[in-house]
Amino acid sequence: MSYSAILALLKTIVDSVDGTGKVHDYQRLAQNEQQFISFFVTNKVVNGWQITRRSTPQKFEDSKEKDGTLIEAIHEYILTGFRGIDDANASEKTFQVLAETVSDALASDTTLQAAGYNIGAPQILVVEPRAFGHVLCHVAEISIQIAELKEV
Repeated sequence: MSYSAILALLKTIVDSVDGTGKVHDYQRLAQNEQQFISFFVTNKVVNGWQITRRSTPQKFEDSKEKDGTLIEAIHEYILTGFRGIDDANASEKTFQVLAETVSDALASDTTLQAAGYNIGAPQILVVEPRAFGHVLCHVAEISIQIAELKEV
């Protein structure tokens, strides 16, 4: 399954999780912080996710079952979530649960599992506060690896 097909599945999964806000299937970039923040604002609150591919190491595979050359590609996607901090309402707890829910949704989606012949368990790499201009946000980064065999 191709980069684009896997990306579309990841976006669908994240979109299906309640509370993820605006979900973008590419890494959003902006000329200034105000514009960047606007990409993720829902109801005057920063709340959203973006998905990008970090790497795809590949290696030749030996196969006696197929003619041609097989390559194993291991796609690593990074899903980054943002949510404005509301300390009075313990938003850190809510955001931790959201990050875990997104990770669990990735792990349990059978469509994604069918996309590649091997899927690694999602890894929550970091959950921390970060400042985006004048907005302090919770940020989570989740990594997932999906392997595929490609005939070339």
